[in-house]
Amino acid sequence: MATVYLSIGLPKTDATAVQAFLRENENLLKDQGYCFPDLQLNIKKECRDKNGRFLIHKPENSEERNTIRDEGFQKLKELADGYSNIVLLEEEIWQMAAKDKEFWKQVAEDFEKIGCQLKVIVYLYRQDLFVQSSWIQNVQSNAVKETENFQECLENGALADFPLDYWDCLTGIAENIGKENLIVRVHEKEQLEGDEQTIFSDFLHAIGLTLTEQYTRESVKEDLHLNGNFIEIKRILNSVPAYQKMNEFLCDPITLVNDHLSKDCKQVDISLFAPGEQTAYLQRFEAGNRKTAQDFLDRADGQLFYEPVEEFPQWEIEPDAMYEDILLFATAVFCKQEQRMLDLKKSVQVIQDNLFYKVCRKVYKKIRYRK
Repeated sequence: MATVYLSIGLPKTDATAVQAFLRENENLLKDQGYCFPDLQLNIKKECRDKNGRFLIHKPENSEERNTIRDEGFQKLKELADGYSNIVLLEEEIWQMAAKDKEFWKQVAEDFEKIGCQLKVIVYLYRQDLFVQSSWIQNVQSNAVKETENFQECLENGALADFPLDYWDCLTGIAENIGKENLIVRVHEKEQLEGDEQTIFSDFLHAIGLTLTEQYTRESVKEDLHLNGNFIEIKRILNSVPAYQKMNEFLCDPITLVNDHLSKDCKQVDISLFAPGEQTAYLQRFEAGNRKTAQDFLDRADGQLFYEPVEEFPQWEIEPDAMYEDILLFATAVFCKQEQRMLDLKKSVQVIQDNLFYKVCRKVYKKIRYRK
């Protein structure tokens, strides 16, 4: 019986880096009896390495949804004949499954039908760090384009839409797939397994492998993280109606300037929470975190996260540097647009040259024919 390792998040726990790492080392994994498949289903291209996407894919046409799901399980059944272990990833499952009470029951039944043992991997992220990272990601994201500031999102419950009661969610999963098939990991440097203590060494350990020098990670890229005033600049841009309709416009210029300045500046630890607010926020999850540590990690002391909760200075806009940051950003935009125009001019010139050549060739043939 093949074992399917399904990693479901949480988001902000380096899932994208793990996907790139697994795809880059696909052949090495196969040599060890592990398959990280490209299921080649009718789902958007960027979901190629989110190969567990078919479990939550919900097109408007319900018949299409069932077809994709059936095709996904059929391909897994075929792969199970050649591999002892199959790895699937989709970080959005954690959130989507929490909205569907029947999700894990159905998933467990479907994997049983194809004769595969299901093991679910979950990475937990401390809740106060998660909501801060999520807000920044929503501001950066061209899909979300968050316009409200962190405090507004915190107060109006926009950041509470994500299930952060870990014990409640894990209990629901365990009831359907069996507690022994639930692999709970904590996304903290000190708690990552392996000599390297990275997400790569830890993930491989979770699926029964060991990170060695044979593994490479050339395709792994760091996630975009806007800093300082550029977070606020992007948030304000998100509120412009014309910009909301555009896809990825201005993303490259602001990232370019942000990264350039970040290299020359020492990063200072800050918090998006107001003083005293961070500790109070974590207290909401104290009981659930304690039960999670006790029930799913066998920790009698109930300590889920080891890193101390530090009250860093609250992030503030730097008004003295804002005019310079805006000027640098605007210059980067102008340069990108100018480059686009130059590229278009070159393309037009090539078309004109080719057209001129074809016209001249036709004229030449006609003259020659008349002679």
